This record gives sequence, structure tokens and C-alpha cells, in this order.
Amino acid sequence: MNLIEILLIALGLSADAFAVSICKGAECAPVRNREPVISGLWFGMFQGLMPVIGFFLGSTFVSLISSVSPWIVFIILTVIGVNMIREGFQGRKEGPDTSRKSGFGAASMFASAIATSIDALAIGVTFSMAGVKILSSFTLIPNVFTACLIIALTTFVLSFAGTKIGSAFGSRHKFASELAGGTVLIFIGLKTLAEHLGLVGFMEQGDIVFGLLLPFAACVVGAAYVLVTGGAMNDILAKALTGFAAGVMTAVSLWSLLIPAGDLASSRAASGGIPMFIPLIGGFWFGILTQLALDRSVPHMHNFSSVSEGPESDISKSAKIALAAAIHHASEGVGLGVILAGYFVGNTGISFLGAVTVIIGMSLQNIPESAVESVPIKAIGEQRSKSFFLSVLSGSVEPILALVTLIIACAIPDTIPYIMSYSAAAMLYIVVEELIPGMMGGEHRDRYVVSFAAGFSLMMLISTVLR
Repeated sequence: MNLIEILLIALGLSADAFAVSICKGAECAPVRNREPVISGLWFGMFQGLMPVIGFFLGSTFVSLISSVSPWIVFIILTVIGVNMIREGFQGRKEGPDTSRKSGFGAASMFASAIATSIDALAIGVTFSMAGVKILSSFTLIPNVFTACLIIALTTFVLSFAGTKIGSAFGSRHKFASELAGGTVLIFIGLKTLAEHLGLVGFMEQGDIVFGLLLPFAACVVGAAYVLVTGGAMNDILAKALTGFAAGVMTAVSLWSLLIPAGDLASSRAASGGIPMFIPLIGGFWFGILTQLALDRSVPHMHNFSSVSEGPESDISKSAKIALAAAIHHASEGVGLGVILAGYFVGNTGISFLGAVTVIIGMSLQNIPESAVESVPIKAIGEQRSKSFFLSVLSGSVEPILALVTLIIACAIPDTIPYIMSYSAAAMLYIVVEELIPGMMGGEHRDRYVVSFAAGFSLMMLISTVLR
């Protein structure tokens, strides 16, 4: 390995440390001058040390460690991420908060540094097998130490910068930054676990990345409406877009989830499995009751209403609107994940084109939904940038839950018809409880019914063409 290859490896290894540093900076904002240095030293030291350990331990010991390391990474980052999200919901005021400086304490930094660097053990084994030639006058071991020093310095610089970046944003948008940081950490942990469970080959084909990120990219595009227009939207247009999204969501629930779930359950029942109605009705009612429980337990506010729902909370109206959208995107994420799992597992009747149909459907509805959602956040006095960010943040729930569902359904394929029925019910609940009321207020209701029919028929067309 030459110097260029080592630099590329260093950048790749330091990516997770950079992301976690941004999260820590946002969590503890505003950071003191020494804390970016602390972050850089911890992450840089461990990122440089792990390849050295891997080099001397050898492939046998590293293989044993690698078998459990993804679970360690997943547990550590999930715990830290959940704690960040929990603190965000406590509604603390922006400004210095010494009780949160434990984010740069030894225990917290040690856990984070281990989680982001443990995969570098395998790089040390690669050094011993492929060799390292940075300076021709050096023997192998000095070259290895030089390579590890380059990795450590690269990680230090990126972690230092990441902490500064996170602090700059977190000082202005404390609540949003903590939710974003926690979400990022959980997603990194899930990604690591998914790769360990054998999805890496599938990811290399690009299908998972395409499936998870296209609907989320649609959320970003839709939320950008508030940046481009300044946050104004005609009421007729807002209701028509809501109706269109409701039609798409209903069609996806029926054509792409509930009917295929029935076909799969029927096929398994004919082969001596459990009766068809159990996964269909059981999953369906579990979806309805889960959405009902979320409605009762999460403080939120629909964008067409000024009345808060769920338990009493002192979080802002903008956060409540974003939480309502997050509940919405959660049901879509489950549907997206189970469809991708059905295609990946095989023998489920879900083809690549069937999976693409759901991806297209989720993307088509996310654009108008995110646009309509960002406008009322701006209308209550938030800046355009924060309105955009909160709308995007609520959409980030979708790829995370899609990945969680993908892992579960791939690990236990028998759950696929149950999860398909569950997600169909959850999406239909959203349509009836949120989207239809949002589109039917005021006059000219017939035109909104037409927009619903347009969305539904478009998905029927796509479903039949791609069969």
C-alpha cells in the first residue's frame, strides 16, 4: 500500500468519527475551546491504535473480535443516540449547559472512540498481509506505524472540525440538533449491524442504498419548498397536494402491501403453514393499535390543526408538527423495509419491480407531504432554515425504520406477511386520521377528492406497468 491508498483508507475510517464528533458538538453546544481538541485526540488516538493492535494480533484474533464488534458498535451508538434524543425532548433552553459536558468526559469519549474505531482492527491485518510502502527506506513495521500515524492525524483533524461544526449549529438550534445527532448515531449503529448480518453483498449492488435514500431524498426536495418560496402556499394547493399524497399512500397500502401479503400468506398456508387470516388480520390490527398508541403517547400537532394531541408537553409547536410528520414517516419506513426484505429474501412473490413500485410510491408522496409540512412551521414564526431542517429531520425516521425492519424481516422471514399487513394498516390509519381531514376542510371538497383519485390511479398505473 502506498501513501495515496493510506490517505484514502484514513478518510474512510475517520468518516464515522467525523459524524459522531458533529453529534457531540451539537449535543454540548456551545463547546469550550479545549473540547474539539479532546474529541480529536480521543478519536484520533483510537483510530490510529486499532490498526496497530490488528497488525500484531493477526487474523485469527481479529476475526474473533470482529464477530462481536458490530453488536458492540450498535449497542454503544444506539444508547448514546437514544439519550441525545431523550435530552432533546426535555425542552431545555438554549445556551451553555454544564450538565451536558459529560459528552466529552472520559467514559463517554472512550465508548464513542471504541465504537467508531473497532473496525480498524481489520486494516491492521491487511497491513500485515499486503504490506505498506510509504517510505522505501523504512522496513515494514516503521511503515505500518507511519500509516497508523497518518490515520490518527486525519481522524484528529476531521473530529476537531466536526465538533466545531456541530457546536455552531447546536448553539442556534439545540432541540433540532440533538434530535438529528441522536438519529445519525442510531443510523450508524444500524448500518454496522446490517453489514454484519450479511447485507453487505446486497448493498454493493446498490439496491439497498437506492431503496432507502430515494424516498428520503424526496423529503429533502419537498422540504426545500420553504427555502425557495419563503414559506407561502395557497390553501387550495396545500389541500390538493395532501389529497394526492393520500391517494398514493392508499394505493401503496392496498396494491403493494396488503394484497401481496395475502398472496404470500395464502401460499404458505397451502404449504401447511398457519391459516391465511392470522398474519393478515393479526398484522393489520397490530398496525392500527400501534398507531393509536403513538397518537396517545407522543405529543404532536397536525399541520392543519392548532390543537395539540397526545400528552401535555412544553415543547414548541414546530417540534410538535415535526413529530406528527415523524409518526407519519415511521409507517412508511416499515413498509419500505419489509418490501426490500421480501425482495432480498426471495420466494416471497416480491420482485425487483415490485420493490421499485413501493420506492416510487413513497418518493411521490414524500415530496408534497414535506412541502406541505414545512409551510406551517414557517408560519408560526420559525426561520426558513429551521423549517426546512425540521421537515427533513422528521423524514429521516423513514430510512432508519426501513433499515430496522429490513434487518428483522431478513433475520426472521416468517414475519414478512405480518409486517406487510402491519405497515398497510399503519399507513391507512394515517390516511384516515391525518391526510383526509387535512384535505377536506373548507369549500370545493370535490376537487380534493379528484386529487386523491389522481394519486391513487397513478400508483395503480405504475403497479400494473411494473408487474
